[in-house]
Amino acid sequence: EISACLVGSEMCIRDRMMNIPILGIIENMSYVECPDCGKQIHIFGESHVDEVAKQYNLPVLGRIPMTAEIAAASDAGNVEELQGNWFDDAVAAIEKLS
Repeated sequence: EISACLVGSEMCIRDRMMNIPILGIIENMSYVECPDCGKQIHIFGESHVDEVAKQYNLPVLGRIPMTAEIAAASDAGNVEELQGNWFDDAVAAIEKLS
């Protein structure tokens, strides 16, 4: 609930004060994937990103899992070298702008 409040505040500031369009929401640290069965485990409880997105009439453009690979790439500043489909919808939304 705190995250939803922060997202709402941030979107309000960007929209009204900075006139920056918001394309959608990407949920970070969304889940951990079980290495044995692939099940998504929501260690912070069930997500409310869909509700927040609906409240602001925005699409959910991605859900980033918590993995050691992503954490290491983030720490090293090499996120763009990761292989995964987490940002496919976000990339598509950006490409529609051009």
